[in-house]
Amino acid sequence: RSVIYSDVRAETKQDPLPPIYGRLYSLESLHERRFFTARKAQLKAVLRSEQHWLEGKEPSLSGLLLVGRHGSGRTSLLNIAQLELVAKRVIRIGDDDDRTDGLLAALAEELRCAPDLVEIRVAIRSVKTAIIIDDLESWVRPDPSGMREFERVLDVIIATRGEAFWLAAVDEDALRLLDPLVALRQAFDRVLTLAPI
Repeated sequence: RSVIYSDVRAETKQDPLPPIYGRLYSLESLHERRFFTARKAQLKAVLRSEQHWLEGKEPSLSGLLLVGRHGSGRTSLLNIAQLELVAKRVIRIGDDDDRTDGLLAALAEELRCAPDLVEIRVAIRSVKTAIIIDDLESWVRPDPSGMREFERVLDVIIATRGEAFWLAAVDEDALRLLDPLVALRQAFDRVLTLAPI
């Protein structure tokens, strides 16, 4: 894969395209609706799940886990979903957040509360909130304390069903490793698997 990526990058550097066309051939995740075509059905499923949660049709079904390999469009789908979600508050935890203190600390920072389970739950319950987490597996430290902290995050997800709409993405191979250890699939009500593009 790295050979293909480097070949594509080399070609685009030698023969620069106008920016609007260059974006069509970029290997980066999408941030604009007009270029988003490959995952429209999955986007509809995400938005329908959020709508059912907001309307109280399925208040307990408030977690959606996107599963796919690198390059399957997970991040692009999250990016466009973030633009389309209609909850009063939409929080995105991802690339820019500092991972050294862990996911609970990043979540608490976004919620503007202490990194305490009770404080986080109170902050989430204060307003209907959609919480997006990209590359969920990157938040798991590969040691016993990291696994315990990740289990605490899953406890928050389960405890706030009905108050928060959780939308997370995880790598397919990482899920296979994590699920037996922390029952990741059980924290999310629905799992949407993305086939390779």
